[in-house]
Amino acid sequence: MRFGLIIFLLFLEWTSSIAQINSVNGKVVDSQTNYPLAFVNITANEQKAGTATDIDGKFLLQSPEPIEQLTFSYVGYEKLKINPENKKNLLVKLEKTNYELPELVVLPGENPAHRIIKKVTENRDINNPEKLNSFSYTSYNKAVFTADYDSVYLYDKSKRETLDSSDREALEFLDDHYLMMMEFVSERKFLAPDKNNETVIASRISGLKNPMFTMLATQMQSFSFYDDYISLFDYNYLNPIAKGSINKYVFSLEDTVWAGNDTVFIIAFRPKKGANFDGLEGLLYINTKGYALQNVIAGPFEATDNDTKIKIQQKYEQIEDKWFPVQLNSDMTFGSLQVNNQHVVGIGRTYLKDISINPELEKKEFSNIEMTVAKDAYKKSDEFWNQFRQDSLNQKEQNTYHTIDSIGEAEDFDLKLKMLTTLLNGEIPWKFFNFYLDKFIDYNEYEGFRLGVGGHTNEQISRIVALGGCFAYGFRDNAFKYGGELSFIIDKLRKIQLDLKYSNDVIESGGVAFPFDFNPLSTEYYRRYLIQKMDKIEKYEALLRFHAMQYMDARVFANKQFRQTTDDYYFSEDLSNDISFRKKNYNLTEIGIGFRYAYNEKFMEIQDMRFPLGTDYPIIHGKITQGVPNLLDGEYSYTRFDLKVEKTFRIKNLGKPHVQLLGGYVSGETPYTLLYSGNGSFLSYNVSAENTFETMRLNEFLSDKYVSLFLSHNFGHLLLKAKKFKPDIVLVTNLGIGALTNPEKHQGIDINTLERGYFESGFRINNMLRYSLLGFGVGVFYRYGPYALPNWQDNLAAKFTLTVVM
Repeated sequence: MRFGLIIFLLFLEWTSSIAQINSVNGKVVDSQTNYPLAFVNITANEQKAGTATDIDGKFLLQSPEPIEQLTFSYVGYEKLKINPENKKNLLVKLEKTNYELPELVVLPGENPAHRIIKKVTENRDINNPEKLNSFSYTSYNKAVFTADYDSVYLYDKSKRETLDSSDREALEFLDDHYLMMMEFVSERKFLAPDKNNETVIASRISGLKNPMFTMLATQMQSFSFYDDYISLFDYNYLNPIAKGSINKYVFSLEDTVWAGNDTVFIIAFRPKKGANFDGLEGLLYINTKGYALQNVIAGPFEATDNDTKIKIQQKYEQIEDKWFPVQLNSDMTFGSLQVNNQHVVGIGRTYLKDISINPELEKKEFSNIEMTVAKDAYKKSDEFWNQFRQDSLNQKEQNTYHTIDSIGEAEDFDLKLKMLTTLLNGEIPWKFFNFYLDKFIDYNEYEGFRLGVGGHTNEQISRIVALGGCFAYGFRDNAFKYGGELSFIIDKLRKIQLDLKYSNDVIESGGVAFPFDFNPLSTEYYRRYLIQKMDKIEKYEALLRFHAMQYMDARVFANKQFRQTTDDYYFSEDLSNDISFRKKNYNLTEIGIGFRYAYNEKFMEIQDMRFPLGTDYPIIHGKITQGVPNLLDGEYSYTRFDLKVEKTFRIKNLGKPHVQLLGGYVSGETPYTLLYSGNGSFLSYNVSAENTFETMRLNEFLSDKYVSLFLSHNFGHLLLKAKKFKPDIVLVTNLGIGALTNPEKHQGIDINTLERGYFESGFRINNMLRYSLLGFGVGVFYRYGPYALPNWQDNLAAKFTLTVVM
């Protein structure tokens, strides 16, 4: 009986203590924009301890005593005290101040913020989630896109009368809809040091069934805030907690709050005045438990090259005694994308759940495909989605899906998106035929303007067989070119394909080409417009393409060719001691293999399409060709080896050096067409082409063995940056050496060899002017060393630069 009474009294005490707990919940927003404010510190009744808003501005505060007063404090906003009459669903609006992080002032003693930042840096590897042995989680991601109208027009409808009718109509639409909305649910696994496997199990995009835009939301920001560089939508910024950051950033301790038994320091940061690097500004919330990041608010200190503005927020919690991100926000204003003359704004939200620290994972669960989209991802029911959404869809979000889905079905957005992705691959689909984009118009110094058409049948005819061809006419050489191809797609996923081809065309004499070497954004391809020496070629070829090992694409080939020189050159072949034969026509029979090897290269796979995510290792291109005499009229026996190795590095605070090594060797006596004419790109008033000799004339040298080294270092904005003038400065040095066996056999034209070494140096100032996605600049290069020309002016090359600004 006594025991029962004790239990009863304890129960009464416990329930009475529960009854005494007072709570209040609500949301904190910006008073002007109604934008939710993350990580606002909230205390009750002048207490030290309290709570903070989450990444969506929401809060729940509980107190053992009646809550009579709430205090809201947030860096950059006026402190607010209120006496809440209603304890449920408060909407609190904070007013901005004209806060600006002060300049660094040197005072006696150490800046307290520096002491804290040093501890964070020391513990960076311990707290970095991607330094764990393994982890897994499920994430729900939502992104909406709208137009960046001034908030005064969005929230005060009476102001809209001053706008024209198109703007008023757009705002009325945006009152009830977003321009676009997407959601996806993914499951991610990580195994140290760098193995990732993320599968999108559900995807929904307004107006589309194709999940292609899913990858847009995945690229908005880095997963965690611990790497030396923070990636924000393909831009890289020096992390304020990287080693040595105290010499680059200004830090200021703005506030100290209490979280249970721990303390949270709120530190503002921005680049030092006059510091010339791509830096961030924002707030770091440092928890003294492990001196780990608890919250982060950050964005670029200056707008990106195309005035794209980015802001991120990250929230970390302790999971199994390890700090781990649980919420990620991304807000972006796209500088080069407009609707109704207003910039497009993207708002992304990511919520992580089912987080597991150091689960048992095996290497066989991973491959070089880092992200895949399940084939049934877009077929998920509302019941499935409601398991993962933080809140049910509001009316505006429901309207967006309903209206944009209807428009998308009527306008067939999925078909248009498929056409767009095909266009990015260099093809224009039209019904059952895909036209090659580069076959319509082209130019080089030999053919002049070249007009034509070419393409192949697409999957509407057959998913296994494709039939194609091309036809063109050169206006300078007054000649028709044509060809045909028959392809058998054996395995699209593994890239196994058999091609049978015929062509009657022209080819660069002494040129070098590698299979799988296509980068349309590289300025290296400008050189092809300068080619002057070409040979006619008639070619029959069979090729088998396939994916070999884990990181290699390969192509085995066999061909029969007939080549004919088009200038005064001829190859002298000895018939006897006193008689030689001058040959201008050459029959060739070849077999060989070409490959591209990129160790640890990662890919994203969406609907049988793979998108490269890059690699930190050098990329190797190779080709081995064997000339077979006495087979199908083949006249020459030779072995040709071609190799290209390239790598771009990143040096913290110093920019990005790039190295390309190019080399080749031909055994056996062969005519000019099979040798190496150098990689010159000098022509008066032309465009600079990277990884070429900018001062070397076309076909100035001839080699049967050579090595070239192209070195460049892109300082970005580090050397010169003003508010509106931010060019990229690139230093360049190129070196080459070669040799030619029996040069006397090459007659009819002047032949120079390259035994003593070729040297040139210079610089490019890229993106001095920008128009849309294009950047314009200048380049200056100088030739020196054994092959310097007598007049210094002839050693100098001044060129334009043309780059794509992403």
